[in-house]
Amino acid sequence: MCLLIDEQWARLVPCLPPQCGKAGCPFADHRRIIERIIYRYRTGILWRDLPREVFGPWQTAWKRRHRWTAPDSETYKRRDVVERSFSLLKQWRGLATRDGKLVIVHRFAAVLAAITAWLRS
Repeated sequence: MCLLIDEQWARLVPCLPPQCGKAGCPFADHRRIIERIIYRYRTGILWRDLPREVFGPWQTAWKRRHRWTAPDSETYKRRDVVERSFSLLKQWRGLATRDGKLVIVHRFAAVLAAITAWLRS
């Protein structure tokens, strides 16, 4: 089953990682994997329902998609720092709205959260 025409594939190839896996266990063809993923999203089926006789084992497509879409550790760390900073800011905002509704309190909380995040990084 061919879901990508050659022009589409030619535009997609430079965006993919190199096709070399572990020693002794080379990766499956990227084009076949991409077509499995496209077929799965077009039809809306579960990963396990991919036709094995056409695409092979569903685990291969699922693992590759998971590997390609998972954030690297540095991106994950940066996102975690931002989420924790927003969480701290929300806590300060909650304190500010309980104790006094002055804008200066909110501004102080935002500045304090920014300083705290800067000191931790």
